[in-house]
Amino acid sequence: MNLHDILVILNYISVLVLFGCTAAVATHSESRMQKLALMVCVCLTCCSLGFLFRIEARTAEGLIIGQKLVYAFVTHGMFLMLLFILDYCGYKMIKGFRLLFHTLNLLISAVVLTLDHHPLFYKSYWAVDMGSYSVLKKDYGFFHTLAVGLFALYMALAVATALVFSLKNYRRRGYVFRLILAVAVPCVAYIIPKVFDWETDLQPFAFAIFSVLVLGMIYRYNLYDTDNIAAAYSIRSMSDALIVFGADNSYKGCNDRAKVLFPALSSAILDTRLSSELPELEAYLSGEKSEYTADDTIFDVSVRPIEGDAGRVLWFRDVTLERNYTRLLQSQVDTLYTYSYRDELTGAWNRRSYEETLTELRALPALPALTVAELDLNGLKTTNDALGHSAGDALLKGAAQVLTEVFAPEGQLFRTGGDEFFVLLRDCTLRREELERRLQSAMEHWQGPEGLKLSLSYGFSSTDEAEGISVDELMALADQAMYASKRRYYEQSGKDRRKR
Repeated sequence: MNLHDILVILNYISVLVLFGCTAAVATHSESRMQKLALMVCVCLTCCSLGFLFRIEARTAEGLIIGQKLVYAFVTHGMFLMLLFILDYCGYKMIKGFRLLFHTLNLLISAVVLTLDHHPLFYKSYWAVDMGSYSVLKKDYGFFHTLAVGLFALYMALAVATALVFSLKNYRRRGYVFRLILAVAVPCVAYIIPKVFDWETDLQPFAFAIFSVLVLGMIYRYNLYDTDNIAAAYSIRSMSDALIVFGADNSYKGCNDRAKVLFPALSSAILDTRLSSELPELEAYLSGEKSEYTADDTIFDVSVRPIEGDAGRVLWFRDVTLERNYTRLLQSQVDTLYTYSYRDELTGAWNRRSYEETLTELRALPALPALTVAELDLNGLKTTNDALGHSAGDALLKGAAQVLTEVFAPEGQLFRTGGDEFFVLLRDCTLRREELERRLQSAMEHWQGPEGLKLSLSYGFSSTDEAEGISVDELMALADQAMYASKRRYYEQSGKDRRKR
């Protein structure tokens, strides 16, 4: 058995391995990379079958059939292999170049399939009997040179991608080793027969090794197993936007939601900085901004580190529902608070608030500078009986309005009973006489519905009347002054006290 026979056996084994790898990839969980790997295996298998035809053929026609199979699929296979390696390394080819290379590959395939009808691929060719086998001698044409050039270009780009990825990820030895091996084997298999002038090619053997390594990448690192497909789908379809950056702030990728928020990401080039396309992202990466709003949707923006200092993820978390719920909850709390501590009719603080305020003041070791006023609305019962409760309500609202205007902003107004009010003034600099004058003037100028007039009996007291005075003593003094004012009102008006 000579070297040629050994190489023929290796080629047969390689074709069988390629068939097995194609079947293994085809039955694996579906994903974009699985489809790409499947197309690579199919093209390499067809190409290897062409090499077998060349080995077994004895005539020029048989050798040409083998050549057609080889060159119809080899450029496609090598280009798809390049795309697979780019995807594996996390890179993408520019769409314009991808379209150009696909077009050239299709053009070469069309020319190759009709090479026996024109001199574009081979200017001439003939079979030479080597005893136990035959070889095809040929005079190369333009498209053969183009096919070989594309083959070399794809391999060079694959080698460059592997080297760049290896330099950036030298710690991930398993990834790097398989990647370099996958790229190096086809190169070596193409070069060795040329150097030693072998008539039998080693490409099928190299293609088989490459396919096995592809399977190793799949199963060892789970490039597209079911769990990763589910996780990737969840990330792509989530309402949060994710943008991934490398350790040097270069752009590494994003999900679909991020492309909706920032359309420029759809055309952004991987491994480049986005400072020119999306300069606003720099503020979020640096932590200067933490919130983003788009179309009434609110996003809380945070920067999450990637394990091993490999980079960062800019996370735009949709908090619209959370914020709306918080606002609604706060609104309900405010409403409940209002109902609990405010008088619904007048808007003044209610009896409950009044009692709690007095309790707080009683707990103080010494009272601060305070002025208090006890007030009683005159004629409320008479107004209710004569004009109805709506008129009485208008009178109560008018009293609250007048008291608020007179004692604002220092004064805190409470409605302590049906027709009773209380005012607490903190750090008031006005004298009692000035307060009474303002109150009297405001009552005289108030005009209510149906000619209603406002009359209040009132009494003031303040902490400067006696040193160390207590809250209850202060209240008692104001109450006494209020009842004195009430007596004067009845004496001057001549009204019956019992009707109030």
